Amino acid sequence: MPRPSQVNFVKDSFRRLVETLFMTGQIDTPTRRAYEHQLRRRRWVEDLVADLYGPRGEAAISDMPGIKLVLLPMREIGRGRFNLLIYKRTNDVAPRRRAVRCLVGHRFTGEIEESFRWNLRNLFEIFGIEEEYSGFDGAAVNIIDDLRNKIATCDFCLFDNRETTSPSKPNVYIEAGMAFALGRPFIFCHYRREVWPSDFSNVFYLSYRNYKELFQKLYARLPIFLDNKVASTGRRTRPTS
Repeated sequence: MPRPSQVNFVKDSFRRLVETLFMTGQIDTPTRRAYEHQLRRRRWVEDLVADLYGPRGEAAISDMPGIKLVLLPMREIGRGRFNLLIYKRTNDVAPRRRAVRCLVGHRFTGEIEESFRWNLRNLFEIFGIEEEYSGFDGAAVNIIDDLRNKIATCDFCLFDNRETTSPSKPNVYIEAGMAFALGRPFIFCHYRREVWPSDFSNVFYLSYRNYKELFQKLYARLPIFLDNKVASTGRRTRPTS
């Protein structure tokens, strides 16, 4: 029997998820209403919770073939943990010609790597995205050239500025500026405790207080970003020296 806390979490998360999917145009009004109706059925919710908290961490939605929910185990910095409820269409079986490649830039600390990278891998796997990390130290010329080539040939970039103000670590801003100059689409994740540079006043970003908030926003916006930004630009061939 599912615990009340699990039932409440799934109901609240699924309700917010349905609203997000509807507002971003990923489901239509009849589908939204069908989900809202299902949420009023106690047995349906309990069966859903039992599957989500089972060994597979996912649940097919009865009466709605081709749809399942996935519960992703995510991490905050330190020992914090949270779950992210994901909506997935299982009938999208047409294989992609290639995986989508994303270059990721962030402050390299043990805590950030253990949580931020874990969360990205869990989320990107759902969308078929392969991430690569920049490794930029802002010094060696050959590293700068390599970074330029990586940015120019990836499908999109994602940058995070957590712990870049004190001490000052401007590398992610340099990377984002390079992506902008090369015309590559990118997502900038702005940790609210960090200073936002005036030079980036026109850059679109996702502000966040913790990773739970960030990855909820990132999950909601990725499908539209991939369709509108990445698909329209395409990947470039690697420049030759």
